[in-house]
Amino acid sequence: RRDGPGLSPNALVTPEAIVKLLLFLYRSPRRDQFMGLLPVGGEDGSLRLRFKGHKEARGIHAKTGTLSDVHALSGYAESQHYGPIAFSFVVNNVNGEGLKVSQFLDRIGLKLML
Repeated sequence: RRDGPGLSPNALVTPEAIVKLLLFLYRSPRRDQFMGLLPVGGEDGSLRLRFKGHKEARGIHAKTGTLSDVHALSGYAESQHYGPIAFSFVVNNVNGEGLKVSQFLDRIGLKLML
């Protein structure tokens, strides 16, 4: 199995570890540079076609990760109530339901915006 996105069973990383890394980067002096590398919901990169019709998704800066049986969405959501939230969602054993899983992850991301 190819390990392009880093989701191979040989390179397991927990969502908690990803969030810790995201928090570290957010608090770093290079935050703006790092944030500038992340796709914006509904606008560019791997999130360009996701979050269509949701202008509030511009407050989501995240990366996706996909293998045949794993889908992930990790990054930051600018919550109206809580401010910036670092998040990481990883779904294993997708079994051919990739589009539904991606749509589900997008809905969770939008809920974080509240």
